[in-house]
Amino acid sequence: MSKDLKPKQRIGQARTSRRRKIAAWSLAGLLLAAGGWTAYRYAGETKVEVPVARVRRGEFIISVKTRGEIKSTRSKVLTAPQVPDLMITRLVRSGQRVKAGDVVVEFDPAQNEQELLERTTAVRTVDSEIVQMKASHKITDEQDEMNLMIAEYNLERAKLDASKAEVISAIEGMKYRIDVEVSQGELELVKTVVEAHDVAQEADLERLQQKKDKAVRDLERVRGYLSKMVIRAPIDGIVHVLPNFRASGSWGSKPPPFKEGDTVWTGAAIAEIPDLSEMRIDLQLEEVERGKLELGQPVRIRVDAIPDREFHAVLDWISPIAQTQRRGIGV
Repeated sequence: MSKDLKPKQRIGQARTSRRRKIAAWSLAGLLLAAGGWTAYRYAGETKVEVPVARVRRGEFIISVKTRGEIKSTRSKVLTAPQVPDLMITRLVRSGQRVKAGDVVVEFDPAQNEQELLERTTAVRTVDSEIVQMKASHKITDEQDEMNLMIAEYNLERAKLDASKAEVISAIEGMKYRIDVEVSQGELELVKTVVEAHDVAQEADLERLQQKKDKAVRDLERVRGYLSKMVIRAPIDGIVHVLPNFRASGSWGSKPPPFKEGDTVWTGAAIAEIPDLSEMRIDLQLEEVERGKLELGQPVRIRVDAIPDREFHAVLDWISPIAQTQRRGIGV
């Protein structure tokens, strides 16, 4: 017996159910995508703070910063005197304050003191030679005067004898006349000798006088050397000891300053005392900064030794030539 089978689902209902599933899945996908996009949007966003500044209208200042060296416009340089073989025995330290008249540098006077004794002895020796020479000349002069008197006496006696020629024989008269001529010759000879002695004596005294003058000059020179063994401060100020350029040191290093025991040469600059009433600063800038500089521009200065104080100056000179050694221009 055949029975009719009842279908579990109708055809129209099957299509409607399928559409609902597709719509549900689509809605779920949209919701999932929206949730993912929302999470990405708000989870990846970071808050960025942009610095801002208040703007104001005013003068735009272009400044150049550099380092330099402070110098005095007027300073007293203490140099070694014109004395050979000087050795420093006393030297004030750099940075020490002195007053006018204080001893800054002192040299060893031992060698010049020894030379002073020698020169003094030389002058005294020459004086003794002059005294002896004058005494010898006096004796010679007295002898010459005696010889001159004798020659004149002999001449007068010969003339007196010759005047008797008329009352004596001819032979005796001839003899007396010959005696007169001989006495006349002896007198002329004595006069010549006296004149020669005078010339020789004058030459001897001139030679000794020149010798004495030289000895006196040498003595005065040594005395002058001794008077220069001490260098005193000409003004009040702070002493700055200068470098000794002839001191031995490592290659490429700065020469050390003068110190006690150093041998100095004539005219060497040993120290200086700057006049602190007016100062100047030497600066070195790169050449590219030259266009930013003008004469008369204000300058603000800070000294390393006085960090809490600021000084003011004016730019008054710019070097027209760039120096390649320092890679810059001087101002």
